[in-house]
Amino acid sequence: IATFDYFSDKKNQARFTFKPDQLPWPILVHLVDFDIADSEIDWAWKNCASARQDVASLYQTVPYDNDKLGRKTPKLGTNGYVLENLLKFGGVCVDQAHYTTRVAKAFAIPAMKVAGEGRYGASSLHAWAGFLINAGGRAQLEFTGRYQGDFYYTGDIFDPQSRTMILDREVAMLYDGISLSYFKYRDSAA
Repeated sequence: IATFDYFSDKKNQARFTFKPDQLPWPILVHLVDFDIADSEIDWAWKNCASARQDVASLYQTVPYDNDKLGRKTPKLGTNGYVLENLLKFGGVCVDQAHYTTRVAKAFAIPAMKVAGEGRYGASSLHAWAGFLINAGGRAQLEFTGRYQGDFYYTGDIFDPQSRTMILDREVAMLYDGISLSYFKYRDSAA
């Protein structure tokens, strides 16, 4: 109920990047799987509002914690796993993706964490973020934090509706297809 109230509140609607009541439901599922506290939402609006127009920049704002990568004591330590602390203490790629996607969702931008293997297989696991952009009036899935040099060609995204993992390319095609016509999307899915 709290998520519904947040995204349907008229005061919030006026400041959102995308209007939730105007998003097709297959895109909306990547918005409403929202798992941060009200205090974190408020923090995001106070400290990250300028990033609404540049979601991609959020990923790199979280300092990389090489200690955590090396399985040493992370700089976050026993501090709470909240947006403010991730920005202050840093983390690894999955923390950068978490931060990016949760701040984006606070602004009503559908977003998702993506995980995949690079050219070295399981030894090169990585996480990046995907988020909705408006590309000339069409819904498009954009990515940040995907390092092309390591050949992260595809990744997996958690589908909140089916509770399964799906390929990021499937989500990108869904966003692109649905932006042309919801009815054609529905008919092709049938």
